[in-house]
Amino acid sequence: MKSQSAPVPGKGPLVFVTAVAVALVILAITVLPHFISSGAKGSVGPQLATAGVRSFPVTEMASGTAVPASELEVNFVNSGQLVEIDAKVGLVVTAGMVLAKIDPSVAQSDVLQATADVAEAKSSTLISRDFSDAQAAIAAAQAQLQRAQDELADTTLVAPSAGTVLEVNGQVGEIASGAATAQPTLPGTSAPIPAVAGTGISAGGGTASPTNLPFIVIGDPSNLVVGAAFSSNAAADLSAGQTGSITADTVSGLAVPCHLLAVAADPTLIDGAYMFWASIVPNKPSGQLRSGMAVDVTIAVGQANNVIAVPQSAVYTLGGVPHVDVWHGNHAVSTVVGTGLQGTELVQITSGLSAGEQVVLAAFQGVP
Repeated sequence: MKSQSAPVPGKGPLVFVTAVAVALVILAITVLPHFISSGAKGSVGPQLATAGVRSFPVTEMASGTAVPASELEVNFVNSGQLVEIDAKVGLVVTAGMVLAKIDPSVAQSDVLQATADVAEAKSSTLISRDFSDAQAAIAAAQAQLQRAQDELADTTLVAPSAGTVLEVNGQVGEIASGAATAQPTLPGTSAPIPAVAGTGISAGGGTASPTNLPFIVIGDPSNLVVGAAFSSNAAADLSAGQTGSITADTVSGLAVPCHLLAVAADPTLIDGAYMFWASIVPNKPSGQLRSGMAVDVTIAVGQANNVIAVPQSAVYTLGGVPHVDVWHGNHAVSTVVGTGLQGTELVQITSGLSAGEQVVLAAFQGVP
């Protein structure tokens, strides 16, 4: 029978503590330098760019909305209560197709009365001694009948041409107006000026209301034009035929080549600033561009040649004055600069910075 050796009093805990201490030392020696090294490698400085003499296209940018290039507003000739609406948004129609009807009862009564008047005038010729007067009475009655028949026909609204229904502004039971306020159009097109997002302004600056909207709008949603509002300074550099690109934040990779069709002669007051509407036409149809889509338009208006320039992301405004952060002695030094021509990515520096100096991108705004 084996005898078990008794533990040495007081040594068990000491051995355990010693082992833990040794393990911690080994961990500190082998692992901690790795973390210190990783931390040092992970530290990066600011992203810099060097001011240099460059040439680049000068551009003007604006936000806009894609709308059908040609739209046809369809309204009843006379006002009346809507009793039938056959048109729906998205419906493809052909010329002569019935779109809606208003209550025809009054017009029908007028036709019946005018028909009776014609019959009476004709019967009067049999007993009339003055043939010419009788013929004049018949002609007048027939003219009145024709007017009554035309008014009856006008209670049915038909499509004047083929297209797609883009808007229907009314419901059965409502009173359809016999006329709609003419909507201002984009320069060089028949497309109404689009609404300005977030301002409640539409149709060239007027406040939109149901009373001045066309009853039905027909157009071609695949043939689009972009209505864009440019600032007064930008509009001075715009002219028909200039080329550019249409992009959209909501569609990754969208870049549709385009050209400027026309610029409005008169400004429109939009959200407290005078802006000029311009019509931008895609050079070819794009399946990614949709009616009603908010887009950005960049138009090339000139060329900057051999000027000192930096990326636009290096320039920021402080107190209404443009600045850049010059990287000097491992510090970002906020510096006032003068700016000139602007491109899609570059901006001309006219003062405050020399070629070869480095500036901070996404500027630190003077913070070391």
